Amino acid sequence: MSASTVLVVDDDEASLEALSMLLEQMGLHTITARSGEAALDVVKHARVDLILLDLRMPGLSGFDVLSRLQGRSRRRVPVVMTTASGDSHDVGEALRLGAVGYILKPVRAEVLRTRIQRHLRLPGADLTAGYVTRDDVRRFSGKVKEGRVTAPPRFHQL
Repeated sequence: MSASTVLVVDDDEASLEALSMLLEQMGLHTITARSGEAALDVVKHARVDLILLDLRMPGLSGFDVLSRLQGRSRRRVPVVMTTASGDSHDVGEALRLGAVGYILKPVRAEVLRTRIQRHLRLPGADLTAGYVTRDDVRRFSGKVKEGRVTAPPRFHQL
């Protein structure tokens, strides 16, 4: 069986290198893209099993890429957003647009490993540890929009 392929999308070269190194240490194949446009081109021409997508990039943002992926893909590829922003509105928007998860930068190796294992169904996955789900977002989104509550602690731990 061949290694799964992860597309890593980030405009920051250091982030691309660090994430690629961690993924390769897990035995995964990586493809990198430094822009949203390049990511869409890769998805068009290569089979990827998971996408790690930076939220804030020049040109097409992670939100833009996510919207376009959902509109054009026949095969649903899991997308995990990566960003330095802990804004609960960003989390909610990313999940609403179809992301399956959200990881805060700097990315911790154990968090990355859990997310990858979860979505690629690799052995040893803890499928629930500290994970924000779409149900979490739905449950709290109305209250967050009205400014009545802050995001649950799990939003800030990722």
